[in-house]
Amino acid sequence: MRPRPLLRRALARAEELLRGGRQPRLDRVSPPSALPDDPEDGPPASTDPAPNVGTGAPVAGGVIPASLLSALRSDTIGEPHYQQGLRMVRAHRWNWAQRELERAVRANTDGPARDDLVSVRAVRRHLRILAKWPRDAVVHLELGRCYMELDLGEDAEWAFQWAITLAPRDPAGYYYLALEYCYRGADAEAERVYAEVRSLVETAPPFSVFLAECRALEHTEDAPT
Repeated sequence: MRPRPLLRRALARAEELLRGGRQPRLDRVSPPSALPDDPEDGPPASTDPAPNVGTGAPVAGGVIPASLLSALRSDTIGEPHYQQGLRMVRAHRWNWAQRELERAVRANTDGPARDDLVSVRAVRRHLRILAKWPRDAVVHLELGRCYMELDLGEDAEWAFQWAITLAPRDPAGYYYLALEYCYRGADAEAERVYAEVRSLVETAPPFSVFLAECRALEHTEDAPT
């Protein structure tokens, strides 16, 4: 999977750059709130799907100390569910992916499955919205970002290209697509797409700076943010 802290920094950098150059959003057909959440999506992304065991979990005969629970939660606990969840992600079987990742998170709340579970829930929500309002460029952008987080590069490319088609004056689609190409090492494609960003955003730096920042992020220590 792509290093999430690095990807978040890149996406945050994109938002900072694009904030001043984004055109008014006339392409939004409907707000996401127009479609209710699917109960199968579980609790909101900000909600912990695992029980709160920070102060110890009750067991027969007493309570397991939180320190012992932490020690027991090695990276291998929940690993089979996590790996199966990733296989379901790659197969686009989103409901099964969510269920396996939820099991992985319940087994190990500190593992990597938590972030992937958030992304999978968001993918399901965005796909439901697009099934009713397929011309919502904003949702295509958000879907592409989720695909990037899940290391589904071809799907991210498809989503960003749709966003560009639906909102050709919005620089965000071009920027994220260039970022996706940069992650792949397809610098020529990234430069071609990034040229559109510069034509729409006066403050956008040259491609050489964009490329250098992407490369610097890739070699930055993958530390939590």
